[in-house]
Amino acid sequence: MNKKTIYSVVLLTLGTIGIFFLFFIQAYAQKGEDIVPYLEERFKQDNIPVVEIAVIRHFPLHLRVTVQSTDNWRSTENSAIWESIQRTVFLDAHQDGYSVESLIGILQSDQGVQIDYAEQDAGQVQFDRPVTPRPPSERLTDDETKELLIKEIVPLLDEYHLHGVPLLWMFSRMLGRKR
Repeated sequence: MNKKTIYSVVLLTLGTIGIFFLFFIQAYAQKGEDIVPYLEERFKQDNIPVVEIAVIRHFPLHLRVTVQSTDNWRSTENSAIWESIQRTVFLDAHQDGYSVESLIGILQSDQGVQIDYAEQDAGQVQFDRPVTPRPPSERLTDDETKELLIKEIVPLLDEYHLHGVPLLWMFSRMLGRKR
């Protein structure tokens, strides 16, 4: 092969890699922008007085949430709000496909003056209460749960011959499958 052919192949390869990289970045940036309306809705449901949600960086995803208040994060009410914001951003959003790396929380007064500031990385956050269950609209009914268990669990009981195990035997009897 001559130099011209080699340069053409290298250029074509680099161009293809560049195009895939641009599509990847664009898709990731869109996912970052999609989190803003998602969080706005979640905070609205939780009655959190959010003034602004901003994407600081798309990759990895860094957010800034500005909340309106009249005191600092150390007050009982605002401390609960900050914990709720962290739970929503780091746990609930993650369960729905958004992976946030860090969060900046800004607390501001009625006049828009910054009162307090907090920063939290996803790897450092720990919650002392269990994860909030999903709203009832997203829960399965008893019949849907039973149907799902019959569809997913009972075939495994059959496949691995586990019907003789007392707890599993009771489980299969509850679902109406007798052995």
